[in-house]
Amino acid sequence: MTRDFSADASASGLGYLYQVRYALYLLFDRVKDEPDCAVSIERLDDVAFESDGTAEELLQLKHTVYPARADLADASERLWKTLRIWSLKLKAEPADVERLVLSLVSTGYASDDSAAGLLRPNRQRDETEALRRLRETARNSKSKANKLAYEAFSDLTLEQQSLLLSRVHVLDNHPNIRAVRDKLLREFRVYTPRYESLYSRLEGWWFDRVVEHLMAPDQIHTLSGRELIDHLQDLVDQLRSDALPNDFPEQLEMDESELSPQERTFVEQLKLILLNDTRIRLAIGHYYRAFQQRHKWLDEGLIFPKELSDYEAYLIGQWRTQFLIMKDNLIDPPDDRDMQRLGRQLFDQFVETTAHRPIRDRYRDTGFSKGVFHILANNLQVGWHSEFQTRLTQLMVAGAREAR
Repeated sequence: MTRDFSADASASGLGYLYQVRYALYLLFDRVKDEPDCAVSIERLDDVAFESDGTAEELLQLKHTVYPARADLADASERLWKTLRIWSLKLKAEPADVERLVLSLVSTGYASDDSAAGLLRPNRQRDETEALRRLRETARNSKSKANKLAYEAFSDLTLEQQSLLLSRVHVLDNHPNIRAVRDKLLREFRVYTPRYESLYSRLEGWWFDRVVEHLMAPDQIHTLSGRELIDHLQDLVDQLRSDALPNDFPEQLEMDESELSPQERTFVEQLKLILLNDTRIRLAIGHYYRAFQQRHKWLDEGLIFPKELSDYEAYLIGQWRTQFLIMKDNLIDPPDDRDMQRLGRQLFDQFVETTAHRPIRDRYRDTGFSKGVFHILANNLQVGWHSEFQTRLTQLMVAGAREAR
């Protein structure tokens, strides 16, 4: 029989993702009662709750797509891998283990009369019988995979083994990675009707924070429950009916080569008024951010097409007044320098420095309105040079032909 290494890799990848998502779920659940709680990931254990740098609970997380294949029997590799880690920790740091809660969280099952089932934190808990079963398994099992775990557990004194099991809580039949997502979605329903948008943004932020946490020197920083709730509330505010989330807040400089041919008309508009290269790259960044943001809002149903078209019509109306004023100020007959100067002045004063009405009252990113102006300029609905339409219509026609 050949071994399916791709399946192993897939299961391992899901396991790591499960750790991150489940840590979010745990922290969100606990912070309701413990505002100062914090977690670490892959530092003291898979997940650990800490207070002032001191661990209070260590959690080993065991995920499987097919729970029936991962039952926590007395000779289960998942059970014994966990016991080995905690046995070694007890051997090295006995005083620490005495005050810790050691939780084995598994999507698998434990039968009621198994050692794992007897270590659930309920009324049927029986540490004495669980210890007897585990000692018997360590003596009699022929499992090569568990050999080192059996040795680590057996290397403890009877008193130490009893102490270890007194700290162990087995939490079996827990939700898998998809079910954890569903649980969080149900929690978020109370915060906003747009709970799916809230979830996707919060988890995206959380994954970024976990990466920072894992890359921190010596992983000295924990992930704070207060920080989680603060960010959650900020996202809830952004998802109010009079606001919108800003998913692309970072200012970008982008090169013209990153645009498709049919997206370069607004760049040619800026070249007509001799805008310098750095400002053009910033303008391309604004265009990109606004383009992506509009599509994300529309895809999530956070905004309707009519609201966007009404906003664009408002901006076009504002532009038209200023454009006609600019044309009245041209000398007769106009020369290229005068048209370039006044066009650049119109762009500077109207797009770059004038505060425009936000698309919603509580949405304050001026970069979005700048980007929308570039989208409109790309369609020749607005322009800066007094003769932009006649000079660029041919360019648009050529770009449309190339896109076919």
